[in-house]
Amino acid sequence: MIPGPPPSVVVWHDAECGSYAADLPVWRELAERERGPILDVGAGTGRVALDLAARGHAITALDRDEDLLAALARRAADAGLEVETVVGDATGFELGDARFGLILVPMQTVQLLEDRPAFLAAAHRHLIRGGLL
Repeated sequence: MIPGPPPSVVVWHDAECGSYAADLPVWRELAERERGPILDVGAGTGRVALDLAARGHAITALDRDEDLLAALARRAADAGLEVETVVGDATGFELGDARFGLILVPMQTVQLLEDRPAFLAAAHRHLIRGGLL
């Protein structure tokens, strides 16, 4: 089966965020320093998640947009990388017993959230003791 063109949301997301790399050294440094798996909140098409997965980190990518996560999953598979994708809202995600040593929120994701206290509560539930948000 030949895949069709990506959904427009993927094209626009990549146009806006895909080539931005100035923050990647920060995320790489934090990922090396913290223990445990990493949660990328607002992962989009995987700009940060794929970069860290390529460096051997265990990554879970959370986003509310299924099309963006589908693009991320295809890119991970094409690169031979393992990234778990989860469709969910940053302000109310529930990942069961999953705990993370590092929870990343790249770009302007936090600024765009309408209910930041709910996001912080959800992140707190999933952060290991001593982990970093």
